[in-house]
Amino acid sequence: MPRVTVSIKVIPAVEDGKLHEVVDKAIERIASWGMKYEVGPSNTTVEGDFDEIMERVKELAKYLEGFSRRFVLQLDIDYRVGGIGIDEKVSRYR
Repeated sequence: MPRVTVSIKVIPAVEDGKLHEVVDKAIERIASWGMKYEVGPSNTTVEGDFDEIMERVKELAKYLEGFSRRFVLQLDIDYRVGGIGIDEKVSRYR
């Protein structure tokens, strides 16, 4: 499968004071994947193999069950034949 970018937004259904705790756990887990990633103000974007990222997202959902009984995961997938990466998409803005 090609290299893709997937932006992952976690919206936990928790008390206001615990929102960042769950989001921080999600970012820590994403960082452990060993893929290139960037944390943004509303989501974290990961670059890697499409199939591998989708498997990791499933694992992330199971992991987050330990911190929130309900949450929304929003995925924004940029899929291009031949692949695409984070740097290619944002380098002109840096």
